[in-house]
Amino acid sequence: MFVGDGRRRLRSTRLSTSLPAPVTLNRPLGIQLLAALLTIYTMAGFLLAMRMLIERDDRYRWWLIVAAAVAFALASGVATLGVWRVEKRAPLLLVACGALGSALCLALPAAVPDEALAPGMWRAAIQGAVLIFAFLALAAWYVRNVVRARARA
Repeated sequence: MFVGDGRRRLRSTRLSTSLPAPVTLNRPLGIQLLAALLTIYTMAGFLLAMRMLIERDDRYRWWLIVAAAVAFALASGVATLGVWRVEKRAPLLLVACGALGSALCLALPAAVPDEALAPGMWRAAIQGAVLIFAFLALAAWYVRNVVRARARA
């Protein structure tokens, strides 16, 4: 059912033809790149959890990997939001994400039966755990400095 000829609606839309103001991000490039990397960590954690949950290979303790992957993905997601918003709690969230990432690295060989473990698998898992924790601890230091600089400005 038509009421009127629509000219009034057309006139009201003509007024809003001006272009929106350009949006500038005032986040440092390091913060943007760190948030992007944490987003990838989040997606990878959920993808690993979904794959292990779908396959449910009884040769492995798949539930251990699912639990560690979901915990890491949630921690990464929360840390991503904290870093993107440049929150004061972001460094602590990054350290927690690093701890859960290290736990995921150690959960992978722990989920494999002892007779199926390849030589050096635990050593590689420990090295990966140390590296991910060290990287995210360094990132926490960087974010802490950015947060402090913003508080002073």
